Amino acid sequence: MKPIKPLHPVNHRQKGWATVSTFAFLDGKLPDSLVFRNWLIPYEGSEAEPSGVDMPWGIFGSNALQSGMFIANNFATANKKVMVLLQAWYQTNEAAGGALISSMDEARAKGILNLARIASKFRQELREKLLAIIREYRPEPHLIGLERLDWEQFLAAEPRAVREFLRRSADLYMITHPVIQQFDRTRSDTLMVASFKPDPKRIMAAEARYMDQIEVLI
Repeated sequence: MKPIKPLHPVNHRQKGWATVSTFAFLDGKLPDSLVFRNWLIPYEGSEAEPSGVDMPWGIFGSNALQSGMFIANNFATANKKVMVLLQAWYQTNEAAGGALISSMDEARAKGILNLARIASKFRQELREKLLAIIREYRPEPHLIGLERLDWEQFLAAEPRAVREFLRRSADLYMITHPVIQQFDRTRSDTLMVASFKPDPKRIMAAEARYMDQIEVLI
């Protein structure tokens, strides 16, 4: 897929745009441009994603970003790399925060489904939908173990199903979900990420933090 140029310069960004982040690790000379999707954070299960990812992902939320920067900085130091924080701003119909989402109709109205902010009844409905997807690629005995997991553990164990749910949901553009980071395989930190459909009309702005000379494409 051809890289997408954001619609606006970064100083045009507006309140309400969803922010997603990732990290580039460079040797020596800084490039003129970087492509966000070429530097997606590794998580447990991401190796199963096909090359030329159809739906990029990035760290979502300030707490997750703080944790991710700590781990990524350690990775850069250990591998003698220069770490560059890449951020992109994505337009949804409504912000991801606010009241708990209690139905798919509410999620469709927002365009973004934050799986950390859903009502308990809707959570059970979504779990059943995700289990139905998992049955398409996992043997039935595997599901017995999944049913014992709490909500966050369940989502982190099966990011493939979460992303497939987004892929099949025509009126959803972004879904936030926990993943187990793989920068440092000696740790099992869970980070919140947002997977998003690369709709050129919704990719508003992007930047390499503190490196204005680098153009960032998605």
